[in-house]
Amino acid sequence: MLKIESPAKLNLVLEVLGKRPDGFHEIRSVMQTIDLCDEIIIEEHPASNHIELHTDKMACPVDEKNLVWFAVQLLREKTSFDKGLQITINKHIPIGGGLGGGSSNSGTVILALVHNYALKISDADLWRIAGRIGSDVAF
Repeated sequence: MLKIESPAKLNLVLEVLGKRPDGFHEIRSVMQTIDLCDEIIIEEHPASNHIELHTDKMACPVDEKNLVWFAVQLLREKTSFDKGLQITINKHIPIGGGLGGGSSNSGTVILALVHNYALKISDADLWRIAGRIGSDVAF
């Protein structure tokens, strides 16, 4: 079992640049993490490639609409990682509050899985995955 913290962040400076072909905008930003964190618990599930997502907030999706779910799927596309996962997100970062909770959760889960399972993936591929999820995920 992995138990990790996913910090909220503040945009101290944010400049929205041009729109990318994928519909996201390029940004130039100065960000800072703050002490407010979501708690994420990752456990193995016996079924290969299975993702089971739980959260303590009804407003937080627990399917492919969740950025964590999307992040795991993108990581699977770039690696041989096929472990079944049960992921629990205990939300402390307000949903939709502009503190980057979903982005932080997805990036934190990617890094935790890469490090815990020693996944072979290039930094360039990690950057590409982060960019597909959202402009601030790489932070």
